[in-house]
Amino acid sequence: RDKDYLKTQAAILTSQSNLQKVIVRLMKGGFYGPPTDKINQAKVISLAAGLQQRVNVLTVEDNQVIRISVEGTLPDRVARIANAVAEQYVQSGIDQKETMADQAVTWLKGRLEEAKQDLDQAETELREFKQKEKITGPDENDPLSAMSLIRLNDEYFAARIKRMGVESRIAALRKARAANKGSAPIQSLEQEVHKQMRETLTKEYLDTQMQLKDLSQRYSPEHPDIIALRAKADRVQNELKGLDEPEMPGQDLAIVPTGNLADLQGEYNQALSSERALSEALAAHREQSQNFSRTAVSYGLLKQKVDLKKTSYSDLQSKLNDAQLSGQLKTSPIQLLDPALVPKSPSEPQPVRNLVIAIPLGLVLGIGLALLLDTLDRRVKSPQDVARYLNLSLLTVIPGIGLGKGVGREEGKAKLVTLHQPRSHAAECYRNLRTSILFSSGRPVPKTILVTSAVAGEGKSTTAANLAVVMAQSGRKVLLMDADLRRPAMQRYFARGENRGLIRILKDGAKAEEAVQRSEIENLDLLLCHGIPSNPSELLGSPRMQVLMDHLRSRYDTVIIDSPVVISVPDAVILAARAEAVVLVHCPGAADRDMVKHAREKLDAVNASLLGLVMNKVDVKSNKYFYSNYLYYGYGSEPTESERDEKRKQRKS
Repeated sequence: RDKDYLKTQAAILTSQSNLQKVIVRLMKGGFYGPPTDKINQAKVISLAAGLQQRVNVLTVEDNQVIRISVEGTLPDRVARIANAVAEQYVQSGIDQKETMADQAVTWLKGRLEEAKQDLDQAETELREFKQKEKITGPDENDPLSAMSLIRLNDEYFAARIKRMGVESRIAALRKARAANKGSAPIQSLEQEVHKQMRETLTKEYLDTQMQLKDLSQRYSPEHPDIIALRAKADRVQNELKGLDEPEMPGQDLAIVPTGNLADLQGEYNQALSSERALSEALAAHREQSQNFSRTAVSYGLLKQKVDLKKTSYSDLQSKLNDAQLSGQLKTSPIQLLDPALVPKSPSEPQPVRNLVIAIPLGLVLGIGLALLLDTLDRRVKSPQDVARYLNLSLLTVIPGIGLGKGVGREEGKAKLVTLHQPRSHAAECYRNLRTSILFSSGRPVPKTILVTSAVAGEGKSTTAANLAVVMAQSGRKVLLMDADLRRPAMQRYFARGENRGLIRILKDGAKAEEAVQRSEIENLDLLLCHGIPSNPSELLGSPRMQVLMDHLRSRYDTVIIDSPVVISVPDAVILAARAEAVVLVHCPGAADRDMVKHAREKLDAVNASLLGLVMNKVDVKSNKYFYSNYLYYGYGSEPTESERDEKRKQRKS
């Protein structure tokens, strides 16, 4: 709740309405020129909009403190503006308090008038009820108080006991005379009287208890009827105890003469009349008590209503007095703790802080950008990529071969660096490839080696030609076969005018000895293509091709086959199934790793024996790993013609 309150106050403080009041305060104080009371509202709105961009509010939740800062170029002016914002905020608290007090006073006055009318109406109703019922006070004119009811009930009970006693004596006397024919026996008539009295009192006690139980369910214990019944029950119980007391020893039995019956009858009539009169008085008393109880309840409700209206009126009057007093007090719920001081130094720029923020931020952004670029870069750029994505061994890394101006002016001959520039860095890399094939496979040296690539332009033909040269230079008898019947390239490296080659063997059935040509390199023979057939895949997959490869395998130590690319045509896959080993050439700039991986999958489908990958046309100087190997390979070697040209340009510049 405190957090939301502070956010609300911060929003109010920086609102347009509050800042417009700040601008008016500053105008009246001469901040924007001579003090004036003539306010240009359009100017106020414009200045407030600009000030809103410069005022910053920081809330401190723990102690409910708001810090105000203003940005600007003049220290004294920003301090005045900050103080004006704070003062206006304090004044807004006073204004808000006065407004709320005025609203409360107006509302309370209306409610107080309504409460006064309700009180007058309640008092009028009570007064009219008292006049109607002739009530002068809350305890006066009570005809049936508890004491009067008990007294009347006692008199009635005494008369009834007296009547029952006389009645019992008369009955006993008549019974005795009837039994003795006119003369009373010498026996105690009191025993007979006591017996009848006990029966009558016992019945009276039980009836009283039943009445008391019934009334207790409807009235409170303080009700007069309940009090009277309890008193009656106690008296009946006491009379019963009196009847049970033993007679005095030696007491003689009273003999009732016969002439006393008339006297007893007169006494009975008198007791009966007294009992009836008291019974009627008691019944009237009870009826009057019930009527008075209903009147008392109505009177109590009206009196309670008047008391409640008086309390409500008194509370509203007290609240109205408090609201009027609060409106008169010019105090604000907002307290200004510290005024803004003129800053001694600028807050911006802060070189140290900016540097502290910029360095880690730059590192994070740099690392993130590097990771993003690495994720987007689908090339195979390092030996780790070769192992991770292709699961192949890296046989060698061959740098890009530039075209020189001296030896081998044609493009094909210029790329045959193992022959024309044997001490160049690239030639050393091809010799390293030869070593990897001959000694690093961990198995017999393959006699038929297929050189291919995923797509065109990766340098497979250049790799095959240079590999054949370095194999021949090692003393092995080598045959270089141009099996790319779609785009034959070996004619560019080894120009031969004879119109004989692989096509004649596969189409016409010529003998291998007639198609094979000797090269100018010792131990290296050539089997060029010489022509582009219409059905290259069928020719390469024909039995004649299988017979030819078996024949060449028996005559040469190594047969290097330059084949078409893997992805676009099936020729390479057909040849890979018949070759003993396959070397996959890859140029990072020509194909991404998905293409190379697809080529590998196609070769694996025919169980081709992949020796590994040759990374070709690599800019070794831009890669730390490759550059270290590039220096190693270049140790003691001569630069290529293109490298000499580059060094000459550097010296001239």
